[in-house]
Amino acid sequence: MVTGCDNGSLLWSTGATSDTTRITPTVTTSYSVTCTPDLPANQLLNPGFESVTNLQFWTVQGIAPVITSQPSEVRSGLKAVKIDGTNGLSRITQFADVLPGDKYVLKAWAKTSTTNKNPKISFTIFTSGYGSELISGKAQRITSSDFQEYTMEFIIPPNGAHISIFAETDGGILFVDDWALYKYTQCTASVQGTVAVHPLPSSPVVGEITQPTCIVPSGSVLMTGLPSTGGWIIHQSPGNNSYTGTGVNHLITGLIPNTTFTFTVTNQNGCTSLFSQPVIINPIPSNPILSGADYACAGTTLNIQPETGGTWTSSNSAIANIC
Repeated sequence: MVTGCDNGSLLWSTGATSDTTRITPTVTTSYSVTCTPDLPANQLLNPGFESVTNLQFWTVQGIAPVITSQPSEVRSGLKAVKIDGTNGLSRITQFADVLPGDKYVLKAWAKTSTTNKNPKISFTIFTSGYGSELISGKAQRITSSDFQEYTMEFIIPPNGAHISIFAETDGGILFVDDWALYKYTQCTASVQGTVAVHPLPSSPVVGEITQPTCIVPSGSVLMTGLPSTGGWIIHQSPGNNSYTGTGVNHLITGLIPNTTFTFTVTNQNGCTSLFSQPVIINPIPSNPILSGADYACAGTTLNIQPETGGTWTSSNSAIANIC
């Protein structure tokens, strides 16, 4: 999960755009996520000419530009402005208030039918409203017959307070769409981080199980299929015991009788497997019980009746054997 991108958009290398993404790698894989902060508010009105009144908030000069809805003449949305200077100068202008000392960015998408008549987008900065003292300005010539983005960055002089944005041509046709004027911030660049995701280790494999006996009153199990590289930790449940080591096999002893255990393993990357198959440790066998005669003379046969199951053997076969 990614945090700290509240005022921006996320893009994972997987194509996901939410603050969380689900991945299921089978090998160690790196994933990148890019946080692109949102741009400050656009200070221009009707920047894409989508208003129902078309050129609302824009001033026209010379031969009046028109709104076009031809798909080949529109960069995005449904409309763009068509500035036809074939028969003389044609210009659109919008005015905005700015703050002295602040840095601004002006952007527009434009294309032209000719480059020999100086089609351009421009701005001029004034001390107050339009018509007051002109302080500075800048222009970019439109040179492409396909829509391209044109960008200008500038700082408002100490006595600047008003800006005029315009596009014009005095020959050929100029198409302009998607204007933007906003205060520059250091957060306009994208930042990127990388997350390495490791797959889970395989569950431990249950090998040979040794059950409790009257002599050894606990069980044991050989766990196999452990991670072959790096160290690991085996976790036991119930009991919360843990065992550290290396190598693919490990013998776990001292398992309590009459209990069912499961095990997981954590590898060197800190990833923990799913549970193993259950390991069932049986109860300790009960002590054997005999009934019948408890002594005999040498050379005679003694009949006894075992009251518990199992295999009976003589503790001193030199004297007596079980028939």
